[in-house]
Amino acid sequence: MRYLSPTRMWGPFQPVQREALSASASSTSTSSYQGKDEDEDDDEDEENEDDEDEDNLRLIYGTNRRSHLNPPIAPYELVPDYVWLASARIVVEANLKEAFEQSDDPDAFSVGDILPLMRKMHTARIGGSPGYWNEWANRPGDGNEGGRGSKVSGNLNEEVEGWDWAGVGGIWKRCICWLDYRELLIHNLAPEKFVEDSTQEACRMIPMSIRITGYSKSPIPPDSTIRPLPTIHVEGESIGSDRSLRDVRKVKGTVGMIGDGAIRWSLVSSATGSSESEWSSESVQIGGPGAAIGLLGMWTGALHERPDPLGPFWAWKVG
Repeated sequence: MRYLSPTRMWGPFQPVQREALSASASSTSTSSYQGKDEDEDDDEDEENEDDEDEDNLRLIYGTNRRSHLNPPIAPYELVPDYVWLASARIVVEANLKEAFEQSDDPDAFSVGDILPLMRKMHTARIGGSPGYWNEWANRPGDGNEGGRGSKVSGNLNEEVEGWDWAGVGGIWKRCICWLDYRELLIHNLAPEKFVEDSTQEACRMIPMSIRITGYSKSPIPPDSTIRPLPTIHVEGESIGSDRSLRDVRKVKGTVGMIGDGAIRWSLVSSATGSSESEWSSESVQIGGPGAAIGLLGMWTGALHERPDPLGPFWAWKVG
């Protein structure tokens, strides 16, 4: 649970490490500029008595008052934590196997239809998801104003012309997992309990539809003259929750390139019947743009408050 951190952008990323500010910079902002992982920052946290009282087990870290680093983390600073992502894939796959083995209607969907295919190398190559290359065929031409390869003036929030280079738009199936919160606390105190046969997680298949609403410029990394592909802005709906399979939630967020050329999905979903944000998810598109293997990531509370739950998820584009 202590994995969650603003230096990881509350997701499955390596903690951002920054150089100390120059001598001419303000000393008051130095501590916020240095992106330390929370495990390295434990001693400094002891000065906050309120935090210690609320977290005397020292398991839970996260509060919205520290969710913003100064200056904010740029996309090119983020690098996926592939060890965590590999672990998430193992957990979700195990939960899928258990869920469909216990299904009352095994013919409705067989786990044998999808999991063996996900181990094939061709699922991790670019362009394996449905309809991916159609967007590339219709992308803006290099010679068109505002299109790919053109110069667009203005700030990073300015909308620019783009295309679905990541294979975002369409229908997705997302497998979301979570452990009972009391058990999650206990298991963090005794990690060996995670491998016990009695350990069970909830597992839900959540349909999700995604539509593209626009594009914006991505920042150019230092020491580079090449601007990454435009950030894709999305909205949509997901159907189902822990309370009802009919609950509809609004989804919005962005999809863009990060430090090592990986693709980051950052989504927020609303509470049922409300526009208020309830959950956030951070994930990495495995295999590159449009790969059939889909997204791996984690979900947690949208406000990053103490104590928020968290869990892994795996999503695939199906149409």
